[in-house]
Amino acid sequence: MRATSRRRSNTSRKCAPTCHGKLPHSTETRQRRLGEIGRLAQRARFAGVIFVYEGDSYYSTTDWVGFARDAGAVGLRVERLDRDRVLQVCARCGRDSHGAVWDTGFGDAFYDSHLRPLLERVRERVRS
Repeated sequence: MRATSRRRSNTSRKCAPTCHGKLPHSTETRQRRLGEIGRLAQRARFAGVIFVYEGDSYYSTTDWVGFARDAGAVGLRVERLDRDRVLQVCARCGRDSHGAVWDTGFGDAFYDSHLRPLLERVRERVRS
């Protein structure tokens, strides 16, 4: 039992949960994902940044191409990170990138360029 749980934890750090599957997804699954992204774009009414990663097994970065165009919110954007950039900012990322956002390098890499300007716009709105 102990060896099994140890094996699971090592696997979980290297790849996505098995429920995500592997790319490329079937046409049906890809259409469902595109529908989810489209609905999010239509419903979103907030400023922010959504980071998507090349190499993620849940979606392809190309699935997000039309998101910014279709998004109903001003100031909401998608930042697509290629595999090399993900590995630069996430020391613990392996085959998949799910843990990137929780790695300290991720925040350090994007705070000044992406998050600080967003926070400043929110602060200005609150002050006025």
